[in-house]
Amino acid sequence: MNRSDLKKFIKRAALAQMPDVFDRIDLQNAYVAGVPEQPTRRVRPFNYAFALKAMLVLILATVTGVFVYDQLQPEPPVVLALETEAEIYGFQMVSATSLLSQITATDLALTVKFGDHDTTTAPIQESETLITDQIEKITDYLNTMEVMLAEDDETVYEVTPSDVDGYQWKLTFTTVDLLGNVLTYTIYYNEVLDPEDASRRLIDGVMTMSGDEYSLSGTVTTEGDTVRTRFIAARGDDSIEITDLTDADGQKYQYDVTKDGQPYESLHMQLSREDGALVATIDHATATSSAEYRFRRLADGSGFEITYRYEKNGETETGRMGVTVEYDEVSEGYNYQYDVEAQTGSHQGHSSHSGGRTSKTNGSSDHGMNTSFTL
Repeated sequence: MNRSDLKKFIKRAALAQMPDVFDRIDLQNAYVAGVPEQPTRRVRPFNYAFALKAMLVLILATVTGVFVYDQLQPEPPVVLALETEAEIYGFQMVSATSLLSQITATDLALTVKFGDHDTTTAPIQESETLITDQIEKITDYLNTMEVMLAEDDETVYEVTPSDVDGYQWKLTFTTVDLLGNVLTYTIYYNEVLDPEDASRRLIDGVMTMSGDEYSLSGTVTTEGDTVRTRFIAARGDDSIEITDLTDADGQKYQYDVTKDGQPYESLHMQLSREDGALVATIDHATATSSAEYRFRRLADGSGFEITYRYEKNGETETGRMGVTVEYDEVSEGYNYQYDVEAQTGSHQGHSSHSGGRTSKTNGSSDHGMNTSFTL
């Protein structure tokens, strides 16, 4: 028997032994396992309101975090242009006295020069440069800024015991003018505690400038770490009061000028340092105009750069002035020469002016104003 026959024999034997049960199987009720159904996934609609709320919450949390972080950071220290007691006292006393002397000298010179003469000049179109009518005032400021804004290595404030009877202290201010002359101003003063307020000190003193003597008085008030000063320079019925308004934005002072016993003008000055140089920004306003002037002495000491913004009767002019000192053979003195580049709306103008410079060494002055225009 071969292999094929053997397989057939085994199959027949197996079938013979298999019980016949097919007729007993109920195929109608037999359970057939089917393919399990996949659960239906419900797609939720996009909730724009919820998303917007979440976004707002996230933004609020971010802003709040930044705010809290900033609040926790230590505030940067205020960088003062003047730091020592000698600098703070000296700058205020000398600048007030100098400005008061300039205002007095200007009025006196104009009275002598023009009092009995025809002052009519050719009309000038204001649209060329609005700043023309401010040259006299700028010249007053510049005469003071020339004294106060020399380079650090040319400026020395020093307080020593007084060598004059009746005064405790001697404050010496040394500087250099635009002609290279070394200038020295001396203030003698007393400083005592206020018997009515232990946080305040009282100051009284005297200073001579341009041959005239000016009285000085002031208060220095200490409130925690804050020190506030107030000084007055006076001569006769003319005076200037300086109030310290220094805050986190910088060193600031207000100058209130009184002439002949009546309010004359008020101006603000802010001091800063740029590349080590002391820079002063002066602003003042009237009923019809406002002005801001930024004075910076040139690094080589030859002159000044003044940038300005001047508004008058609704018009605004911005510009730059280059200032030099030139000798005038007619008056036998030195004048400031202004070269102005101005922008008023779409109009560009150029003008030249001459302003009277007070001698810084002997007290004489040559005042007046000459003006020329080119377009």
